[in-house]
Amino acid sequence: MEGIKTHSKALKCLDSLSFNKDGQIAIIGSNLTSRTWNGMLAIYSDPKFAPEIPHIDAAVVTDAGNSDVSWVDDKQLIVASDTGAIDLWTIQNSNGTLENSISFHEHDDICSSVSLDPSRIQFASSSWDGCVKVWDLAIEVSVHTFRAHAGKVLSVAWSQKYGDLTSSASDDGDIFVYDVRDAKPASLLAHEKTSYPCSVTWHPTDTKIVVGYSDGRISLFDMRNRGQHVLTYKAHAKNTNCVAFCPTRDNMIASVSDDQTLHVQESDQNTALLHRKVHSDYVKGLAWDLNRISCWTCAWDGKVLETMVDKDKMDLDD
Repeated sequence: MEGIKTHSKALKCLDSLSFNKDGQIAIIGSNLTSRTWNGMLAIYSDPKFAPEIPHIDAAVVTDAGNSDVSWVDDKQLIVASDTGAIDLWTIQNSNGTLENSISFHEHDDICSSVSLDPSRIQFASSSWDGCVKVWDLAIEVSVHTFRAHAGKVLSVAWSQKYGDLTSSASDDGDIFVYDVRDAKPASLLAHEKTSYPCSVTWHPTDTKIVVGYSDGRISLFDMRNRGQHVLTYKAHAKNTNCVAFCPTRDNMIASVSDDQTLHVQESDQNTALLHRKVHSDYVKGLAWDLNRISCWTCAWDGKVLETMVDKDKMDLDD
């Protein structure tokens, strides 16, 4: 781990985090201060120690900055890179060794996000090159390329209930839904003229999609009613970088923003449960703890923080 300690600045700007079923947390960071643009993937068995270098259980310094991370299983992770590459990293043993098992190289610009299908065999990726791609981990190739967007694709999300559907959001203002069983044309869910969608995710057990916008708004769409708006509310003052449903209380929607805040909304009551400034720089990453009602966030201030969400003790900033 000595090489990791000498590259500790790679953890300064944190862009994404992800939990696996065992409670391990993976975080990715980029080094924006040195002459060499690089990054890091770090794994912690106890998330409360993240991002402290001495407590890393496994880590690797990458040749480029990173934008998104997601667990495939308890040993493998996929990481999206600023070069457009997508890497599959495998934990080899207990001494902190990570091996780059597969690298996918088809995007021509920054790979902005990745999202796995329910079977954990395929995943979707989005890129600033305007493409959404579907990849198969078993055969290690892309099986579909969708070119529906006219701008940078900023977010992609795979439905965990309906395993054939994925969606994307772009700075061209469009939100598309795709059927990945074949290369069917994308279905336009919505188009925004005054702002653009930055982040998208699916309800864990339903057909609803939640979208975060560049002006801080959050919208909930119902796919059963041709993408009809179910709910719209103002959560932030700037870009909404990530949105996520709570896996155990799926009426709760969390979001984070460039305005340094975390917001949690109860969707069925349209009630704000929490709004708090949690970081001192852009908040980029968000994940719900699978075992507790809490949100973990990471930001460009180099911090990873847990925020408890207590429905009976609402915490609303002025």
